Amino acid sequence: MERQSITGGHLLGQPDDFHYRDFAVTGFYEWRTLAMVRAFAPRGGTVVEVGANVGTETVGLADLVGPSGCVHAFEPLSRNAQLLSLNSERFHWTNVEIHRLALSDKAGTLQFTIPAETSSGTGHLLRDASRHPASELPHDDMPTYEAVDVATLDDVAERFERLDFLACDTEGEEVRVLGGARRTLERWAPPMVLEASPKLLVRAGSSLQELLSTLESMEYKAYAVARFGLTPVTTTTVAQATHATNWLCLPSSHASKGRLRALRSIVHCGWAPRVWRMNPLDSARTRAT
Repeated sequence: MERQSITGGHLLGQPDDFHYRDFAVTGFYEWRTLAMVRAFAPRGGTVVEVGANVGTETVGLADLVGPSGCVHAFEPLSRNAQLLSLNSERFHWTNVEIHRLALSDKAGTLQFTIPAETSSGTGHLLRDASRHPASELPHDDMPTYEAVDVATLDDVAERFERLDFLACDTEGEEVRVLGGARRTLERWAPPMVLEASPKLLVRAGSSLQELLSTLESMEYKAYAVARFGLTPVTTTTVAQATHATNWLCLPSSHASKGRLRALRSIVHCGWAPRVWRMNPLDSARTRAT
């Protein structure tokens, strides 16, 4: 099935996959992430997407940065990476570089769980099989895995000329991804959107508090992304959190201004995210490069 993104690009996907199904209906998967990228990444900019899955956000990121920009899409699962490559070839994503890698705090090779085809984005690096009961694995009766290459963003980003935004959704691996990106974040200080899931972080041997502490040690301020708002993340709110959300993470030195900038973009885009040709995200494809 082929559908058009609200940003203008096209994407092929499997209609029985709930990630793609949402995109097929609305033209987006996480429009707030696109709105925040729009706020911070200019045309010609560079965006890193860690956990690209089947491309439901990759296509939007590529439209936003334009032909002169670059999206570095990291996806370790072979099935998903192949679909990304197919889309890249079919729709001429000349500004997307696909990296068939998982990112973490150390380079090497690890096992990666293969999810059901109806939930392409729920695979994850397997840290300790004994901590994963069968009910949490992709197939209750016979869990399957594949070996994937793992790298650090610090190693891969040495050749980057710039980095304007980082989006990370790695099913609990976020703390380790940050641990392998310290030099890169210190050099470029890009705004970031991270998935913050208490359950998935614990499964990976981490926690929301560790995620917050890691960000603070890197001089970032985190804001929980709500429907049309950004709420500061604190030790208290972390202790009370029970559900997954996304965090917008901004360099502490200009977090207040960055928060207002992001809020304006969210409100501007959010008033009619499903109205074609009227949404600010759609205008991204026609802006001068």
